[in-house]
Amino acid sequence: MPESVIRPSTRENVIPVIENGNTLDEYLYVDETWRGQVLMYYWYNITEEERYDDMVDRTTLMYVYDEIAKYIDIPDTYVENGDTITIDKNSRASIRSWISTCTSDIVEILKQMGKP
Repeated sequence: MPESVIRPSTRENVIPVIENGNTLDEYLYVDETWRGQVLMYYWYNITEEERYDDMVDRTTLMYVYDEIAKYIDIPDTYVENGDTITIDKNSRASIRSWISTCTSDIVEILKQMGKP
């Protein structure tokens, strides 16, 4: 189970997962693109745990979560509000825009692909 001192939702290039109009405490992260694919991280089951380090006598708040990381294909275009939009596969902003329109579909794809 991955963990971090940084909450997953506070990182750059993070897209919250929205289901039925409700924002969940789950996130998609756009990492890198390669040959028409994007490396996506799906973070879920996020919890907080305090960790005590007796070497420095300090307690640190850690975020612990489940993660699925997979490459998924980037389509050439997608439709939003009746408009066909071409995705610039070299632009994170363009890829994030596409992902924002279909987060629940991408989460399902990642779940079907399974954990690494």
